[in-house]
Amino acid sequence: MADHTRRVVVFGAGASHGSRDPRPPLGAELHVYVRKYLCAAWNELGCLEEGAEFPTDRIRRELRARLDDTQSFETLVSKLIRAPREQLFLKKLNLLMAYALTPPVADDPRADGAFEETRDVYDRFLAATVHSPQELESATFVTFNYDCLLERAICRCLGPVPLQGEGRCLCKHVDCQLTDNSGGVEVLKPHGSINWVADILQGDGSIAEDEEIPVVATLSAGGVFEWKKIRAVVSPIGQGHEEIVIAHYAPEKRPQINPGTLSKIRDLARARIEEAGFITIIGLHLPADLVEDPFLYELLEAMKRVKATGQAQVDYINLDPSETQKARSSFGFNVLKKTFDEYVAQCQDESKPDKRRTPGALN
Repeated sequence: MADHTRRVVVFGAGASHGSRDPRPPLGAELHVYVRKYLCAAWNELGCLEEGAEFPTDRIRRELRARLDDTQSFETLVSKLIRAPREQLFLKKLNLLMAYALTPPVADDPRADGAFEETRDVYDRFLAATVHSPQELESATFVTFNYDCLLERAICRCLGPVPLQGEGRCLCKHVDCQLTDNSGGVEVLKPHGSINWVADILQGDGSIAEDEEIPVVATLSAGGVFEWKKIRAVVSPIGQGHEEIVIAHYAPEKRPQINPGTLSKIRDLARARIEEAGFITIIGLHLPADLVEDPFLYELLEAMKRVKATGQAQVDYINLDPSETQKARSSFGFNVLKKTFDEYVAQCQDESKPDKRRTPGALN
């Protein structure tokens, strides 16, 4: 049954890209950013070590060469998936991306300040559109970004940062639906996340399907990893501890790592859309057809249905004219031609006491 007060907010790459300065990389620029981090943190990346047979410097040089010679992160990953002898580099590439897009700790070298722990447009968005913790906890956020900028903003909104025992990328106020008994603000990441990384310091790489494994949050100031437990999901390409990383998918956005977990998250995202009363879509690229991104296209079709029946208000925020035209003509969404920052400024104005609207309506 539809909950006509349920709010669902959907974030695309444009939201993270426009949330702060320096700008976090868009998908097509991700491999460039990861390469810059590899160069900046060359001396600190001991996690790339793989025993005497695979010296760290050799792995880093190879990763750097591969990142130089590719058009996108996904293209490189898809090549590595198809070549069994390349699995070592796939594991290392996943770890490298996770560290590059994780908030820094202490003097951890950075490519730039794009992922510093600091307030940004996500914080202002939450302040302008959410008027109580209960309202925040009754909403669902669906983000197609790997980064954890949204999660960090939620944690800054609800409590001191970091909370006791919390890493900068592991947010105690956030429920990513990785377990059945978790709680907090619901953030669904159907394309994966860089902070769902398995333990790289312990274990021999062999795990049972029903075994619980630690998930790395981030390095603390003292150089110690902090984590919480999730149930292991066996990778289709092996069971090594570095392969339990939900961070990439092949062309056409089909998950290659932990497909069971991603399938669960995707099913829940569909259910939330189907019961929503208010849906806001910010900075999301709209696929042209089912082939380009099957899951996202199906999700947009579900939004189109609830909009057409009058069940839900669906607002699409993007400045790109080709995207806004598609949103209007192909899906029938209400369109606001604004950047994320401009949209938040509008929300801040409308949140003033004399202009405040119904709590569920974000626009």
